[in-house]
Amino acid sequence: MPETNVYTYAAQYISILPERVLFAIFNGAGSGRVVRVHDIWMSNPHIATVSPPQSMTMTAYLSFIDSYVPHFRLRAVPHDMRSPQVPTDVVFGWGGKVNISRTIRRYSWSNDESTTGESVWEQWQNLHGLGSSIWSSPNPFLQYRPTQALTLREGEGLSLTLDPSLVLVPALIYAPWGSVDIMIDCTIEEG
Repeated sequence: MPETNVYTYAAQYISILPERVLFAIFNGAGSGRVVRVHDIWMSNPHIATVSPPQSMTMTAYLSFIDSYVPHFRLRAVPHDMRSPQVPTDVVFGWGGKVNISRTIRRYSWSNDESTTGESVWEQWQNLHGLGSSIWSSPNPFLQYRPTQALTLREGEGLSLTLDPSLVLVPALIYAPWGSVDIMIDCTIEEG
């Protein structure tokens, strides 16, 4: 049986902008690996006030991609420090450009700041396992998750991209509308 290694990719304070690639993971040709994405979590960490007209519920698309050029590239953190380094052909990052081949899921998100002492959508988004899960697959400890891992073979990838129609006010095109943190747990197996 081929060796399986578990890794976490994490990006913090990704600013929310129209058409922003919030994350992408791409398994390039020649990696010799199969990447299985088990969990994707997004939380709302910003505390700065986001007021109208920037405050809104926005839409992001979880999609398979067939190319990715990252703006920022991030490193994987292995769950076992003896795991090998991820091949350079397996790329994780945010920003940049993706070529979407098909969309798996549409995801709604509030960019309003989260505060303590309230019970509104912004707080629920930050409860790990409740509001912040974009994708969860079965694992040995949680048998109730019915979703299969997203499998990325060589030349395949996955992205979460904000809807381009997010721009409502032309003067605000370059003003970020809050931020998000994203964590992805995946296994990388010999292919």
